[in-house]
Amino acid sequence: MAFKDLEGTDLGYLSKSIEDGRAIIVLGAGASASSSNRVGPVPAGSALSKLLADRAGLPYDGEVLADVLSAVTPILGDAGCLALYKERYLGVNPAQDLQDLFSFTWKRLYTWNIDDSIDNISNFKAQSHSIFNGIEDKIAEPIGPHQLQVIYLHGQIVKAEKGLIMTDVDYARYIKSDRHFWYQEAARDYLKYCPIFIGSALNEPIFKAELERAKRHGISNPGKCFAITPDKLSPMIKAALNARGIVHIEGTLLDFVNWLKGQYPIGLTPKKIVANTNSFDASALQLLKPADLEAAQALRPISLSNLSVAVRDLPFGAKSNLARQFLQGFPPSWLIAASDIPVHLEALTSLKDSIRTAMGNGAELFVTLGQSGSGKSTATMMALLEIASKDKDLALYDVAPDTKSLKKALAVLCRVETKKAIVHIGELFLYGGSIREDLEALQGKDVLLVGTARSSEWSEHLSRYLDDVSSTMDFQRFTREDYTPLINRLIEYVPAPNFKRMSDAQRRRKLSSSKSQLLIALQEATESSNFSDIISSEFINLPDDDTKKLLVLVSIATIARVGISEAMARQAFEQFAEQRSFENAMSALSGIVADTGGGRLLARHELYAHHVLDTLTSPQEFLGVASRVLHIFGNYETPVIKYSSRQDGILFKFLLNHDFIFSRVKRFKDRQFGASYYQNHEVDFQLDGHFWLQYGLFMGRIGRDAEAAEILTQSIRAYPDNPFAAHALADLQLKLVRNAVQFDKKISSLLEEAVASLNLMDKRQESRTDHYPLVTLANGHIGCLIAHGFADEALALSQEYYERLTILEKMQQNQAVKAARKRQLVFATTREWDLPLKSRLPQHKGNNSPTFKNRGSVGKMSGKR
Repeated sequence: MAFKDLEGTDLGYLSKSIEDGRAIIVLGAGASASSSNRVGPVPAGSALSKLLADRAGLPYDGEVLADVLSAVTPILGDAGCLALYKERYLGVNPAQDLQDLFSFTWKRLYTWNIDDSIDNISNFKAQSHSIFNGIEDKIAEPIGPHQLQVIYLHGQIVKAEKGLIMTDVDYARYIKSDRHFWYQEAARDYLKYCPIFIGSALNEPIFKAELERAKRHGISNPGKCFAITPDKLSPMIKAALNARGIVHIEGTLLDFVNWLKGQYPIGLTPKKIVANTNSFDASALQLLKPADLEAAQALRPISLSNLSVAVRDLPFGAKSNLARQFLQGFPPSWLIAASDIPVHLEALTSLKDSIRTAMGNGAELFVTLGQSGSGKSTATMMALLEIASKDKDLALYDVAPDTKSLKKALAVLCRVETKKAIVHIGELFLYGGSIREDLEALQGKDVLLVGTARSSEWSEHLSRYLDDVSSTMDFQRFTREDYTPLINRLIEYVPAPNFKRMSDAQRRRKLSSSKSQLLIALQEATESSNFSDIISSEFINLPDDDTKKLLVLVSIATIARVGISEAMARQAFEQFAEQRSFENAMSALSGIVADTGGGRLLARHELYAHHVLDTLTSPQEFLGVASRVLHIFGNYETPVIKYSSRQDGILFKFLLNHDFIFSRVKRFKDRQFGASYYQNHEVDFQLDGHFWLQYGLFMGRIGRDAEAAEILTQSIRAYPDNPFAAHALADLQLKLVRNAVQFDKKISSLLEEAVASLNLMDKRQESRTDHYPLVTLANGHIGCLIAHGFADEALALSQEYYERLTILEKMQQNQAVKAARKRQLVFATTREWDLPLKSRLPQHKGNNSPTFKNRGSVGKMSGKR
């Protein structure tokens, strides 16, 4: 099948993938065949084998390259073979078809070729580019449509000393080594995007193997991949490829480029890609610089008319599946919010009024607060759709959760949007307190950000950053007025025979008896069983350990609240699976695990995931699964958070979070389990400051303070500007001083170092924060002095700390600050200090006394405050 013979669905999928910037190019040996070096065409396959045989003086009769190299290497030596490679693959003049390929915009470009033809292209017409050597470089996330990452999967002739993959034997060795990071990333890209393979022949071993890695199975892997080769295939072979989601196109790179020119006569620029996905007009696009395009691509206009058409045209079966998935606890989508699937809860009217009031008052941020599973996310999306439908002068946007910079996205919006706008940003935890800086882009603009947050997260963390720039509303649990529509939805969409047979009064009692949260109420009502019993039964009845481990894996990612990409889940699964394929495991988890449209797998609900991990998972299962996922992040450049996507970065941080791992330790009653978890990844993340920070904090949690202090020192070496690591280290140093047997010169120096560090952090501290160096200093310093018998010095310092804490409390109302201030007051008036103290040593005198040395720094700070 040539390009002119492509069927409508295949042609449409290929064209749309290219136009939306979701196509990746994978160049095989045939892509360089039309380029030339100073002695002739670039050799590939059998041509290279014959050259090597001739150079070694051996006859050639079609043997594969691996066998030829085995024969000629003893004759030519490694240096002789390398000299031939450099002769034929260095200084390559790129053919016009290869140059023209870069008149179009691609998500990424991988090449199996080692020649330098791409390096020698003088003008990348559509995108700038960056080069990665697959043999040595770690992974970096794409930085936007304006820049193309070119990855030499088999190495580069210009860096031959780093290694080259020349044969299928070399390929197999690298694939099995688990250290070829870009090949692992390529496998993920094959599933995330639309791969277009351009090679010389389908029977090439590496080409065949990579097509196998790119094949699609069932509904969990939507889309297709395309293989462009000169092979003439029989109908049987074509059908076999199609069954694996592979569309074969008979042709060459030149044929592909000519087809592209016919489809897009003036090329396809990054700006056009953004316009295709975001509906920006030409005048708006003219305002954007190349560096703006990544941020612009993160903005997603919500079209009410398009949603209306999509809802209208939704087949009943597809709508039923969506409804069942949603009612079982999976997160909502705009399509669901625009449909009649979710119930118009009683509290929705108040929510709409609150958002309108916030807009009228010029608020920058509105936050819907509520418990997990309360329905706040769905209600917020429904409210925004209804508000936008009533106001034609209002533009509604969503922001991609993986956006690198919300601030840049908002700045772009303010430049291209002439209407007043609402921007839905989803859960605030994705951005944390840094969203306050993001709001700076909205100053003087008629734009309202709308997000959601759990009530506890808001009160304990986010409110201190955002309370003065935001409006909030508590979204209440469903009421009796909501029972009737809830019952109607359940009867219409969820197969629940027991519920169906009940009378209306029985159904209402069932909802009333489990009213704590909407999700639990719906589950218990339809299953006629306790929510935790439902989960346990489903888990126990899974077919095998492989499937259970996949559910554990996705449950961890669900509790992290970002899910996991299917490609990453597959890669981790294939490391521990013993008998079942990923596709079969996903099939067995149908209704429990799903991709709800964001490209990431989630378990039915976070409550479901918690029960799986907290009740049904063994230490060995958890350690094995979590370690496999964490190991994948070792493929990235460090710091991982910088080089991974926002959602992957959050998942990485969660997998290392000391609180999360300590909660596992408490459940498993095995402290060494947690220590081993971190120790197993010391090599992977030896340059990552966040890893060392969480490792050190965990070791402190289990009482191994000296080790914790050393590990936190490693964190500061890896990431010197991390105030949390410095704060944690100083806190540990104070603890070590307090617990020391005697107050010698070493302990005195340790105390002085901790006090100086905390004083410096407090001096630099902004008032809006969730960690307070002064609190740690006041509590720790006084505790150390009392523990070692310096009561008079402690009393004098306590008054100064009290004054500083009083000033801090006026700037920032916080329970920790308030408690520390009260503690100093009680001590100053009663000499009672409630920390558990060791047996007091005699009052110290002489040079080791910390009195004046430490009071001096405090006194200076007090004056400045």
